[in-house]
Amino acid sequence: MRLLWLQRETRRAVRTRQREAAALLARTSMETCILGLWCLHNPTAASKLRTSEFNDLVRNRTVGAPVRHG
Repeated sequence: MRLLWLQRETRRAVRTRQREAAALLARTSMETCILGLWCLHNPTAASKLRTSEFNDLVRNRTVGAPVRHG
């Protein structure tokens, strides 16, 4: 569903001559397609992605956390 929406938005951006938006949407479409194919090919891909996203979230949260003085 997301890929279809991205394709439609890319076509709309091309029709309205929004070059940068069209390029970014096309890139996102390709990334979504590749990710979807990887998830179909590898049964553990979705859990690896969730774990990776969670670890990134925790890492970024601790890096950006305010420092308490006291």
